Amino acid sequence: MAGLFGKLAWATGRPSRSIKLRNKELHTLFTKAHNVFETWPLNFHQFLRVQSKGKKRLSPHNGELDTALKREFGSFYERLYEDLRGAQFDFMREAFADFLTNRVRAQSEPSTTVPCVTSRSSDSYISVAQARRLLKITHRAMFDLIKTGELDFVIRNEGTALRYLLRLSDVENVKDKFEHAISSRTLARQLGVDCEVIRQLAKSGRLEFKSRRATDGYHTIKFAPDAAEQLLKSVRDLPVRSIASIPHS
Repeated sequence: MAGLFGKLAWATGRPSRSIKLRNKELHTLFTKAHNVFETWPLNFHQFLRVQSKGKKRLSPHNGELDTALKREFGSFYERLYEDLRGAQFDFMREAFADFLTNRVRAQSEPSTTVPCVTSRSSDSYISVAQARRLLKITHRAMFDLIKTGELDFVIRNEGTALRYLLRLSDVENVKDKFEHAISSRTLARQLGVDCEVIRQLAKSGRLEFKSRRATDGYHTIKFAPDAAEQLLKSVRDLPVRSIASIPHS
């Protein structure tokens, strides 16, 4: 850690022969290093913000973060995951994963109030690849669900690598919604109108729908099973003059 604040030899923790440092200067470096571990993990997270060379896009498409993190955190990341592999350093890797999870969450969620999360949750999580196989959707569709908060995720350490993981209960909930959702044709039949009316109602915002982007690139628009009931209820609650603006066959 001290070597990240000044020029110290990695192997010995002492200055190399070409670097002339007095005891006072060495003391300053080691004090800075010690302070990183005070008020854990707040000081460590502040240290990471300083070490960052600028946020890189952490592409979650394959769940691997290695390349982007090497570019952003340089020698610190490489030493933590390649040189300091002992179990006694796991607490640093866990805090690093928490830092990344909170930061990515703050970027993706529209709310300004982002709860602090930890990567040691008792919930079950699965890989991005496993979640995609269950939902049969594209990467882009998957991360649209993350942005809307329908899928929770964490960044966790798996051996010497970091991975995006998705909460299994959320994936199963979305899968259940997909399986019970109804098509435009079914909804049109329930309401006694043609499909064009359904499309117009969806376009005007009177019908909520989900666009599911499948792995084969096919887009399907689906509605909740009670969409017809909810629409009729909303129409009954409208003033008479507003009903004329609703598309009808």
